[in-house]
Amino acid sequence: MFINAVNKQSYKTITINIDEVNNVEDIELFFALLYKERIFFHPETSLSGIVNTDIYGNQTIRTFTNEESERLDGLMDKCFEVAEKENVDIFKVDMRIQKLIWGEPKKKNH
Repeated sequence: MFINAVNKQSYKTITINIDEVNNVEDIELFFALLYKERIFFHPETSLSGIVNTDIYGNQTIRTFTNEESERLDGLMDKCFEVAEKENVDIFKVDMRIQKLIWGEPKKKNH
């Protein structure tokens, strides 16, 4: 029953609740909202290719609808514009926010 309940969630699309990006704080918020949803992304890659998986790791449906993907990709383009204007490294911002939301990666014991 638990597995069925979890898997049911893998068939839902999501919406990221941000409408515009105008400054570095908005970039940080946008990235934080994506990472909060457990979305692993790269700023240079379209968000349209992100796919949900079930508890077994099998792909189910795309995480975002076509409309949401287009909107989010437009916001990501705006992130690059703002980062360039503000002279900040968007990839450093991305990694900092990812660590804030997900924590430091586990170190491997050798």
